[in-house]
Amino acid sequence: MDLWALAGAGGFRPDLLDRLSFEVITLPPLREREGDVLRLAHLFAARMAGELGLEETPGFTPEAAAALNRHPWPGNVRELKNTVERAVYGYPGPFLKAADLEFGPPGGYSPGGRSAGETGAAGPGPDFPWAEDEFDRRTAAYALGLFREALGAARHNQREAARLLGLTYHRFRFLYKKARGRL
Repeated sequence: MDLWALAGAGGFRPDLLDRLSFEVITLPPLREREGDVLRLAHLFAARMAGELGLEETPGFTPEAAAALNRHPWPGNVRELKNTVERAVYGYPGPFLKAADLEFGPPGGYSPGGRSAGETGAAGPGPDFPWAEDEFDRRTAAYALGLFREALGAARHNQREAARLLGLTYHRFRFLYKKARGRL
């Protein structure tokens, strides 16, 4: 975006641009910066692993690295950061696989630019009577039941409930919020 041209056309305040333009740095979008995707992905994975208290930072399988490099990153660096953080949070193993990466909004992007859940399809046919979100809803209901049972046994102490379920506290909080959001 050329702010000088925008200011000349009256779309941006020239006095504000003058104050902001002490030093202007123009960065190309992430998709045009070859090699930066994996460097940033490793940085974001290390930071998230540190926040979660993981003993080691997960790496990326060759397939995951290729998927990261192939993605066009319409959300730029912020989307990369969120993608990597979700993967590290959801899969604390030694290597993240391509299947562990969820690009863009929950459900990912579809070819038409909408998220996968917004395809506009008519829904399941008569041979499969469930609604499109039935699996997610039922899974969330089951998980929520497990969380409530553990919370009851732990006298509503979330750290203890997480321990009873064999989860880290952060993973417990993430999954509990996710389950509650799908019901």
